[in-house]
Amino acid sequence: MGHVGLALHFRKLTGLSEEGLSAASFIRDVTKYAITSKNTAAAFLNEMTQYGVISQQPHPSDKRVRVIIPAPATLEAIGGWMALHLRTLDALDGGGRVAWYLESRPSVLGLLQPEIANGLLHDETIRNPHHAFAHFMWMNSGFLVTERLIASLESDLEAGGRLPTSLVSAAELTASFNLSRSHSARKISEAEELGIVGWSGAKGRSKMWVSREFVSGFLDIQAAKLSIIDHVVAVHRSATSLKQFDRV
Repeated sequence: MGHVGLALHFRKLTGLSEEGLSAASFIRDVTKYAITSKNTAAAFLNEMTQYGVISQQPHPSDKRVRVIIPAPATLEAIGGWMALHLRTLDALDGGGRVAWYLESRPSVLGLLQPEIANGLLHDETIRNPHHAFAHFMWMNSGFLVTERLIASLESDLEAGGRLPTSLVSAAELTASFNLSRSHSARKISEAEELGIVGWSGAKGRSKMWVSREFVSGFLDIQAAKLSIIDHVVAVHRSATSLKQFDRV
């Protein structure tokens, strides 16, 4: 949902669209791509406003419409997200993407993000991930829980399709995420029943493990996302090079 909203904002900002980010345009696009329901989309906007992620301002000419503007910290965060992924790609092949991005930023960010968002919306791997990975996505802060599991992996050596983590308890897994204890406990119990996570010995007294399917699902998502970002950046770097050549 965040990428959908930012894409609407950036398309207006860069002149690619006359329509910007509003409650109507956001809810329309979120439901168009079957991301969530209208009520959930509206609730998301309200929560983002409450926490200062976005602000709502009167439209300059239409009093019926309130324009939504991402906060400076939000724009800084998406800029950091972009740089982080480009550094990851550069670490794979030394492609120099992040240097190009930082030199061109902020003007290029508004061009890259909508195209990346479109790629994410249409990628089958990202929209329909493996069930082992998708399980935690149906809870609040689900991706943070998933990333903590991945970050806690101690080894890629598996035993019976299980990879060990440094975590011991469910409370340790969800600490600081402000989750309902009953809801998070239920989701973790379901994951245990499905063979996604478990304990090497006594539950809560031994180290947790995660399944190979869970880790593979996470890696598939990351690979698909990086491929989309790489393609979009390559197209814009090529266009930049052509413009520089023309000036010469």
